Amino acid sequence: MARARMRLEHQRDFTGGLNLKADPFTLAPNETFDLQNVDIDRRGGFGLRRGSKAFITRPTKRIVTATGASRTSNVVTATGLSPVNGDPGGLVPGQSIQVDFADNTYDGTFTVATAVGGASTATWAQTAADDASAGAGTIAEGFGNPDSGYTYVDTSAVRHILAARGGWVKRWDGSAWQDVIITPGGAGRTIFAEMNDVLYLLKPSKVPAFRWTGSGLATTLTTVAGNFNDDLAAPNDGNFPACKTMAVHHEVMWAGNTNEGGTNFNCRVRWSHISRPEDWRTNDFIDIDANDENGVIQALVPFGDRLLVFKEKAVYAIHGYPPAGFTVQNLTKELGAPTQGAVVATENAVFFWDTDKGAWKYDGKRFEWIFEPLYPLIDDNKINMPFSFQVIAEYFNDRLWLSVPMLGAPYAGAFISLVYQDNLDLNKAGTWTLHTKTLFGWWVHRASAGGDLHFIGGAGESGQAGYVMELDVQNLFTDTNALIAAPQTTIFGVPSLSSPQIITAWYTTHFYDDKNPAMKKRWKRPVMVMLAGADQRTIVDVLTDYDPAVVTKSFDIFTTLDGGEAQWDVNNWDQANWAFESVLGADRAIIVRGSPLSNGVAKALRFRNTVSGTDWRIYGLTMKWIPRPIRN
Repeated sequence: MARARMRLEHQRDFTGGLNLKADPFTLAPNETFDLQNVDIDRRGGFGLRRGSKAFITRPTKRIVTATGASRTSNVVTATGLSPVNGDPGGLVPGQSIQVDFADNTYDGTFTVATAVGGASTATWAQTAADDASAGAGTIAEGFGNPDSGYTYVDTSAVRHILAARGGWVKRWDGSAWQDVIITPGGAGRTIFAEMNDVLYLLKPSKVPAFRWTGSGLATTLTTVAGNFNDDLAAPNDGNFPACKTMAVHHEVMWAGNTNEGGTNFNCRVRWSHISRPEDWRTNDFIDIDANDENGVIQALVPFGDRLLVFKEKAVYAIHGYPPAGFTVQNLTKELGAPTQGAVVATENAVFFWDTDKGAWKYDGKRFEWIFEPLYPLIDDNKINMPFSFQVIAEYFNDRLWLSVPMLGAPYAGAFISLVYQDNLDLNKAGTWTLHTKTLFGWWVHRASAGGDLHFIGGAGESGQAGYVMELDVQNLFTDTNALIAAPQTTIFGVPSLSSPQIITAWYTTHFYDDKNPAMKKRWKRPVMVMLAGADQRTIVDVLTDYDPAVVTKSFDIFTTLDGGEAQWDVNNWDQANWAFESVLGADRAIIVRGSPLSNGVAKALRFRNTVSGTDWRIYGLTMKWIPRPIRN
């Protein structure tokens, strides 16, 4: 009897991403029913997502004087303590040094041990007030995390990071957080818009906007009701509608959902004089379907040649240029957005969150439901849809990021990030992944003119209250919480000191079954192509016969940086850096064999890490099996 031939299935494309349909037979070969904290490579592999860290870290500085025994070493080692400019050398009693405190629970004295064997220790005590040059900072305790933010470049090219909480706005001056708006304005995100080098800030409640040019407190503008200026040739300035949302489009400022003289016009949009955002004419407004059942205006979003107006259950496009006038086109009365923060525009599309069906994409011609693979999260009541007003959308690194409140296990009561990418080379339909790390009020910050972009926002966990954090940090594979618990770094909350957290991540393949669920198979050792060049342990769990809840076996695969890989063109084959002979030093890959998977109809592999905090990548996978005879 002839032996059955071994069969192979190669997979290099994982760009289908997360699909939560319950039926395992409907998943495409490049999709998965289970992943967490991984990113999908543009051309098909997958691996650990990048990490997060505190974006602004500035410790408290205090002047202290040595009061104990003399010390002669040059290195200070103590938890939470280091010299500002390096240890000046041997310290003797009476000599002062400025130090950084990473822990603001300072109790008056502390001991510093030297790093040189046999050297003495010195006891230091604070002898002067906190160094004023460091900035004492201000903390509004109990306000929690910033809910919105913005980067404003003033006319002197100074870049200001602004963070807001319930309408209270602060800016980072390089040393401390300073007030910009000092009175809270209710629950909701602050909206920012720039025109003529002036930053306009709109609090969550229906009040006129504030204007700010880079220093001191923002100026409150006067309500436009009763102060309209109908003379386009005679600027008046200083006025702004009391409104819920605003945007700059076609050289005018727009205000939506206004209150005029105590009367709410929830479906009204107004526009200012051309290039005069603080001058408004009496009759320059449009009431958009004021008496329909589709809610009130929640967001104004410029997109190409049109201004999109979002209600809770309707979207409109305003076309035209001032002062000739504008026309309104209804695009849909089935979809909408709950807040301005739930909409983000890119060069080619607008993404938004709908309170019934999740994420949508509008490209200027049609609406596309992109949330279909994840709709079971809504259908099974795992997303807290009544709290959709808390959803925040942003676009960074060619990906849509959604911060979403969860209701069901395993993320009940937490916010997570749902990340969508639609420009992958192998999958034009788009790819979803899930990250357990998120931020409140995130925005894209450019560090300098032509400089790097950073994805920053208010800390997304209670233990990091009051911090500006950064997500998706290149070459960082841990979630660093608020490392420096000093007043200068916090904004609105009580500081908390915590350590970097390992990112627990996994990816589960679809079930390989040769499209034959009636035939048992003897599964051989799988072969993986992985990222090499780091000491890394990856755990592989084996799932059998379409059961995603039971692990039938597990095995480890390892990559090492041990000098065992060869280097071309030299006699020494003990080098581990042959890849650097390429011009740009490309990542190296390694072939790893797994363990036999035993018998079964179908197998899926779950790749995960739990302890390392270093990068891991799977570029390709080959499954091998021998068919078994089908018996009665």
